[in-house]
Amino acid sequence: MRKLTVQYLLFAILFGITSISVFATEEIETTLTDINYQFDKTKVNASEDSFHFLRSFVDYYYKLIPVNADSLNVGRAASHFSGWCVGDAHPENFGALLQDNSTVIFGMNDMDDSGPCPVVYDFLRLLVSTRLYQPKFNILAAIDFYEHGMNLESVKVPSNIQSLLNAGLKAGPIVNPKDLEGNIFKRKKESVEVASEVRFLIEKDLKELFSSDKFISENIRVIDILATSKIGGGSAGLLRYEVLCSLENGEKIHLELKELTTPAIESIATTAIPDQKSRMLKSLLVEQGEKASHYYSVLGVNGKTMLLRPKFMGNLGIVLDENLVSENSADIINYEAYTLGRIHSQTTDVSEYRKALSQLKPNEWENDVTAFTKQFNKKYSQLKN
Repeated sequence: MRKLTVQYLLFAILFGITSISVFATEEIETTLTDINYQFDKTKVNASEDSFHFLRSFVDYYYKLIPVNADSLNVGRAASHFSGWCVGDAHPENFGALLQDNSTVIFGMNDMDDSGPCPVVYDFLRLLVSTRLYQPKFNILAAIDFYEHGMNLESVKVPSNIQSLLNAGLKAGPIVNPKDLEGNIFKRKKESVEVASEVRFLIEKDLKELFSSDKFISENIRVIDILATSKIGGGSAGLLRYEVLCSLENGEKIHLELKELTTPAIESIATTAIPDQKSRMLKSLLVEQGEKASHYYSVLGVNGKTMLLRPKFMGNLGIVLDENLVSENSADIINYEAYTLGRIHSQTTDVSEYRKALSQLKPNEWENDVTAFTKQFNKKYSQLKN
């Protein structure tokens, strides 16, 4: 219930009203002000629901924030705490990632939209996307886990995530056999052959990279290259090159070159966004640490800046609808919130930030999450009909 005004209390006293609660108005839910945004129809059609719609239009979420900042509880409380945001936080953007020291960690799969921004909006995106996926999800536990992560406290790893980590470690850095046909990539519907001049440029750039200090002990040969692009998701329409290489010991490795563009957090960036290479290296350090695979890099290919990353069979992402995961999705999402808290703790004044968050009441978190979920459900429904 909203607090009664002083005028109404005087009115109640003067006229002897003893039961005043029935006259109080209900708390007003926030309705977001929309923005002028050009939605790609192909990406809209590829979105099977509002959850995938949010995933496909990452920057739309962030562009809604400046025009609605005054009405957002989390913004008023904590938007002045800047840090390194992962950018595209959602329940299926986490997973098992193999490290250079033959270990595996649970972290963020995608660094494309990372950068400097108010970290509370990064976390809010995880809550909003979760609620779109699972409308009855209780966000309060996730908020607690987020704070545990910021405090670098130990929490029990959920059994389904531990199983994912074990599976990733067991699979290792090999190429997924399903991607191969003999000694080259299997040609798929979305595969495009690479022009000889482009292949030459890629091979040249990779050879230069492989001869650098971090690859000094490796003699790598390019076997096959394909071009492709995704239809759905935040990376839809961006160019990718799949590269199959042979190591000196005869083993194969699958690398991917992925086009980089302006990160989605641009509209709320708190400092100048670094150049692409610096941005990716910062994200890699913050999200995976010093033991991250040395196969990550940034290259210029045919006029495009592209992220080079390993496509190990053991790098396994969370898929909430598979392997009975959906039955334990709350455990997974809470642990993702914990992981995000650990990431944010590295670049944010944790003590003051937590103090600001402690001023937020559960209904204030709920109000903001509800406002965004309603906006995305409404917008998705309008565009699909």
